[in-house]
Amino acid sequence: MFSIPELQDRIAVADAVGAVRADGVHFLPGLLSADTLLGLQQDWKTAFGSTGPGVHPSRHPPGRMITLDMQQLAPDACPALRALFGAQVFDAIARGLNPQWRGPGQRVSLTHEYEAVPITDLHFDAVRSLKFLVYLRDTDVANGAFGYLKGSHRENTSYRETYLSAGGHLLDLQNVSETPAFDDPAIEWLPGPAGSLIVFDTDGWHAAGCLAKGRERQVVRSRSVFPGQPALWPRRWTPQWLCRKLGVFHPRPPFELPGRRRSAGTSRKA
Repeated sequence: MFSIPELQDRIAVADAVGAVRADGVHFLPGLLSADTLLGLQQDWKTAFGSTGPGVHPSRHPPGRMITLDMQQLAPDACPALRALFGAQVFDAIARGLNPQWRGPGQRVSLTHEYEAVPITDLHFDAVRSLKFLVYLRDTDVANGAFGYLKGSHRENTSYRETYLSAGGHLLDLQNVSETPAFDDPAIEWLPGPAGSLIVFDTDGWHAAGCLAKGRERQVVRSRSVFPGQPALWPRRWTPQWLCRKLGVFHPRPPFELPGRRRSAGTSRKA
């Protein structure tokens, strides 16, 4: 069994919970040991060379992305990823923020960006979750460092609640800013060495940066979805689903805000 003792030794749950509650984000640069990082990099390489049950490639214009359904993989597959995102300390952080929240680990996303374009727009996720993100290589502003607008999670949580109460649908939520991330001086960028961990509430405005030509970015992340939220998409083959897919009888949003647009579930313009 793969072991990551530094998670218990170096993460103070109370500090992480307090930071995420107050600011929306907690950053631990250089958290993981060289042995853990090597194991994660081996799992990352193996996963990108795998096919079959539990391996789901996704469209990702800046590069490549796959999502692993850990329950569908062989029990001995990706041991470092299982140990990382199944760690009890992550579950403790999630429960510390909300007793109904559970730790991440069921689905793990791996990305490899290498195109010299912005990786994401400045956005918050339509479906609120707590995400745990790890840099697998040294990451700075020239190869896609993560950026976050501290404190913005509270406003966006309130906006979603008001929007849904007025009859709006998650797919129509205006969760992408028309202002490019690098044009917003309030965004705090978080460069860090390989093995750095970022824990964040996805209701805060956040973005991955832009790659300079010849640079690459490697990241793994998993999430814990906030309980009690409506589904992003209607169930397949229901009248609501068919209307969405065909683009007919599209419901009007109850209200719109300037300087924002809807993402329809993606965080980057096509």
